[in-house]
Amino acid sequence: MTREEAARFEVFYRENFEKLVGYAYRFLKNWDDAKEVTQEAFLTALIRIDRFHASENQQGWIKSAIRKKAQNLNKTKAIRSQAIVSVNETAPFAAEYDRYSNVDTPFAHCAELLGEQEFLLIKRIFGEGETYRDVAGEFGMTEGACRKRVERIIKKLREQWDEER
Repeated sequence: MTREEAARFEVFYRENFEKLVGYAYRFLKNWDDAKEVTQEAFLTALIRIDRFHASENQQGWIKSAIRKKAQNLNKTKAIRSQAIVSVNETAPFAAEYDRYSNVDTPFAHCAELLGEQEFLLIKRIFGEGETYRDVAGEFGMTEGACRKRVERIIKKLREQWDEER
């Protein structure tokens, strides 16, 4: 990136950041999430600086990135929320299992049904609120692979819980 490109990008960032946070807020209804998504969109623009500067409508380019990132975050939150509801439905079963006595009640039944790595993924993402990105990095996988694995784990849990009922 040339100095001129960096300077143009910085000017664009300073002039538009707050306004674009407001744009992100419309999708997320949370100011912290809106700021984070906007920062991620600007980071994407910086990584793809050639495409960003080549765009005839840079504000439209960054808004598109914000919209996609906000949709992904909302989808992640919906999946998390759905999984927490599913996990909380297992509370009646939890008393029967003491293999993981140091595990919170909603997760005790999950610990019995899952392998150790599967259980750690679920516990860290839904129990401890860590991001898919952070957990994926520590498990040596991509964020997408982590999300897909969590979806399969949730499906597996639902099937096993349906059989038990």
